[in-house]
Amino acid sequence: HEVQKVVPADTKIYVEAILPVTAGKDSPEQGDYRISNAAIVEYNNCLKQLAQKEGLKFIDNHSAFKQADGTLIAEYNGGDGMHLNKAGYTELYNFILSQGA
Repeated sequence: HEVQKVVPADTKIYVEAILPVTAGKDSPEQGDYRISNAAIVEYNNCLKQLAQKEGLKFIDNHSAFKQADGTLIAEYNGGDGMHLNKAGYTELYNFILSQGA
């Protein structure tokens, strides 16, 4: 409730899921579990629980941007395995709007 205390009462607050990463970024050889898709799913579960607890809208863009194997849809990869390209950000914008934001 801390955020809700410092913003105007009519402010809509959304909690957005963390997007998946590509298979290359998800590889154990990368050495950073924090950015693995398994960790991202765990983080997103925590974010969803937090949103529910605080009465906030959770937007699950993770599910909309993953392939069958759980990795980021290749056509939206901005080149580093984590960030989106222009088409990906356009799709993300449209997805968020479709969720009532």
